[in-house]
Amino acid sequence: MKSVYNEDFAYLIGNFVADGSFYKDSSGYRFEFVDGSPYNKELIYSLQHLNFVKDILEKFLNIKITNPVKRENTNMYRLYFRNNELTNIFLDLFKFLPGDKSRVIDIPLAYKETKYEKYFWIGYLDG
Repeated sequence: MKSVYNEDFAYLIGNFVADGSFYKDSSGYRFEFVDGSPYNKELIYSLQHLNFVKDILEKFLNIKITNPVKRENTNMYRLYFRNNELTNIFLDLFKFLPGDKSRVIDIPLAYKETKYEKYFWIGYLDG
């Protein structure tokens, strides 16, 4: 398995904990990251942020992911995809379960009190 012990992946997990979603439906597991702004002129930053997350994912998973899309009648962009490798990492290593988000923020033990903890928190704050 690829190593999740790097700055980019710690950032990604922090960002996911803040504002990502992990769902299970009849087609399997799905990931979603959303970013937006109430101000149209600031939407470019939301798109840039989701493209940064997309780049981390593509590099880590060695796949192409569809570009973020703007939700109709909203000021939000959405990045969503399915990937079995990431699903296994979320379920087995991080013990993330699909469904509603928790209101309690727990840094995964993989990053707690390591040199990657600060990147988790940077990702969290960006989320």
